[in-house]
Amino acid sequence: MLPTALSLVALLATSLAEPLISPLLLPQLTFVCLPRKASQARSHPLDDALCFTFEVGPEPGPLTFAVEVSNTLRYKVDWGRAGPSSGERGKQSLDVSITDSRGNLLRGRRGLPVGRTILHLACPDYATSLKFCFANLVFDGSWKSIDFDKTVTVALLNCDSARKEALETELRETRSRLEAVSRALFPLVAERQTQELFILERQRRNVNEDTFPKILWHQVLVCSAVCISNVLVMRYAISRAKRGPVRRSAKDVC
Repeated sequence: MLPTALSLVALLATSLAEPLISPLLLPQLTFVCLPRKASQARSHPLDDALCFTFEVGPEPGPLTFAVEVSNTLRYKVDWGRAGPSSGERGKQSLDVSITDSRGNLLRGRRGLPVGRTILHLACPDYATSLKFCFANLVFDGSWKSIDFDKTVTVALLNCDSARKEALETELRETRSRLEAVSRALFPLVAERQTQELFILERQRRNVNEDTFPKILWHQVLVCSAVCISNVLVMRYAISRAKRGPVRRSAKDVC
């Protein structure tokens, strides 16, 4: 029972501590990038983009970002009647550009796929900030297809100070959750163990009670057999003594 309980505690601890192994544990930003028809966009595609600024430290060095992209809709769609999505037709693209504080393009990517994408940046020494711009463009002007919203999460992966602070925060929260789970679980385990002990004690008591009479009967039978055999031997010896010595005939001697 105890190994089972420990396994259950470990399973609960793993489920509660799952954010510790998530790459999105570090500094992150989540937002929704709405689709926009490319025909209605301004001259430069990124003029209608959703942008944010990321401040870097005095010694930025190489930076690694994880970009998580998922398709979402603000309304329900009957896929049996509605046509395919713009993405399925290759008419929708999520583009990203990353520039430094001077406006120099450090990284650009067209058509970010759904899922996780890793971006590595060699940040210049003079850069004090990075500007991320995302544009969700649809190149189908017929309005026959479904345009997806893009839910984007940008997370910094190689920030040691942020990693340490986030880990400490998650560790404190996980520890408190685990303590609450243990307080609720251990009484149940103790009650179950008590019930099993009662069952085992009853079984052992029954075995002991059945064993003693069997041993006693065996001892009585052995003692009775020994006494009876002694009586028979004594009676035979007495009867032989009364009959006198055995006489042998001449034939027996020859």
